Amino acid sequence: AVTAGFDTVSPPAAPAAPANAAAVPVDGTRIDVTWADNSNDETAFELQRSDQQGATGTWVSIGMATGTIFHDSDLTCSTPYTYRVRALRASDGAYSAWSNAATGTTAACVATLTVAGAGTGTGVVASLGGLGPAINCTVTSGTTSGSCSQSYPSATMVTLTATPTAAGHTFTGWSGACAGTGSCSVSMTRV
Repeated sequence: AVTAGFDTVSPPAAPAAPANAAAVPVDGTRIDVTWADNSNDETAFELQRSDQQGATGTWVSIGMATGTIFHDSDLTCSTPYTYRVRALRASDGAYSAWSNAATGTTAACVATLTVAGAGTGTGVVASLGGLGPAINCTVTSGTTSGSCSQSYPSATMVTLTATPTAAGHTFTGWSGACAGTGSCSVSMTRV
């Protein structure tokens, strides 16, 4: 006679879900997602990002992490992003439930405008229209001094004028983002 024994085997419980997810803006193109690890047997964490603020919308997997922080970069400035996290145990492919949804908004993007000098004369380059922070840059024999570099939000239009400040000196023209000898208007673009 042969006896074949069979027992019921219960699969191990899924890993505990992460908690306290937070989305912390770092700058205009990066958010750091952090969470509390409530499991002692996970192998990694899966992160998803929603295309809408809050827990609704379409969720897209954006990566895996082995620690409790994930750096999401190459994002769009001044935009809210919502995240959730779950734990994975690789040995049996078990996932935890999702963490709370966490939303963070990237900062506004800025671009820097710098005035460089050229030539042998003396003059002042200034921004117009009460735009702050103002450019008020003195150029003397190609060397600049004063407020010659400022940062502005992306898409800001900055208009500059160049005025000779010594008798017998003349403004010979712009190069770089502008051309000619009139005023110079530059649309600030994040690089």
